[in-house]
Amino acid sequence: MTLGDIVLFAVIGVLAGNYVVTRLPRWEERMWLFWLQQGLNFGVLLFLVIEGIPDIPGPFGIFNYVFALLFMMRVIQNNTRLTRARQEAREVKSDVVDEKKAALAAALARGEARVAGEE
Repeated sequence: MTLGDIVLFAVIGVLAGNYVVTRLPRWEERMWLFWLQQGLNFGVLLFLVIEGIPDIPGPFGIFNYVFALLFMMRVIQNNTRLTRARQEAREVKSDVVDEKKAALAAALARGEARVAGEE
């Protein structure tokens, strides 16, 4: 196994990590894992642009840039997915708060009606 093979398998492993991290239950709450994956994505992107995968012959060196663009897309896609998940969580929390406010207002109205009826 050459150094180029090891680097290629590491790149594939980081790509697979993207799939795993964003499909875990409640992944948007595990920010340390998300940012670790994003850091790996960005690190691999920089490595591919600066060094490239060894053992790729000259004319095919463009594939290093194609892989780097793939990782750039993953960084952007993961950030978009995080933003969407957090927005949905805020909306759910907002709905729960609205329901609790409505229940509290109804309870206060019943209490005021009871007090007004006793006077």
